Amino acid sequence: MFAAICAALADTEIRVAQVADEEVISITGPAAESESRLPNRINAKIHDLSSRLRYVYQEYLDAGDRVEGSLVLRFTIQEDGYVCDVGVVEESLHNPDLVDSLVDKVSHWFFVPNRDEKHPGRVTCVYPFVFTNSVRYSPLEVRPLRDGAELHPRRRPYWIDKEINPQLGELEDIYDVYLLGNPKLTGTITFEFVIGGAGTVDRVDVLENTTGAVSLAGDVSKKISGWEFSSLEDTNSGHDVVVTYPIYFGSGRAED
Repeated sequence: MFAAICAALADTEIRVAQVADEEVISITGPAAESESRLPNRINAKIHDLSSRLRYVYQEYLDAGDRVEGSLVLRFTIQEDGYVCDVGVVEESLHNPDLVDSLVDKVSHWFFVPNRDEKHPGRVTCVYPFVFTNSVRYSPLEVRPLRDGAELHPRRRPYWIDKEINPQLGELEDIYDVYLLGNPKLTGTITFEFVIGGAGTVDRVDVLENTTGAVSLAGDVSKKISGWEFSSLEDTNSGHDVVVTYPIYFGSGRAED
């Protein structure tokens, strides 16, 4: 069995954003009876769009803000589907910058145009959102490659951990091959690698290897060197980060 992350090593706290989109409180306006503006249609579309609010909220959590609360917005959906006149009805987030960012994001939403000739025009909706966060732990550590630089929002632990997890399965295949020759092979290998602004891994080093299998560490290093992460709009080296990541190979849990 391959265990990618051992709880004994997972000591980096990561806050995970959660946005609960409820149901529309009210829909008013000349197009309120249009098929495309019925409550079930509005609710379904907002459910899809709310992930964009979660990304905004996540950035504030990554920066160290622990705010939670609710936000009720009023916004108008125009006949062409674009949103305008977004305003706050009430909120308990008590973070003006976050609220402004969320309002700005909603102002860029787009719904299906209203093509109902019997009920043309726009509608105004009032909709509640609830923002909470949970905690998970990861073994990774992240620091800027350049001293004094700040971590880009997409290079903070939450995002790197999220992008590493789907790629860990590739390492299981490598480990399975080594288990054929040594079924008792277990241990932790700690890797350090650099992620560039373009999302490629520029360097991989082995900091520690308790498995005793040098070739296993080498093969895993080669696989990690091919990992891909989100490309940043600004790919200058000032956003390069160094990631330290211990991986436990074996069944069960590594010891402290």
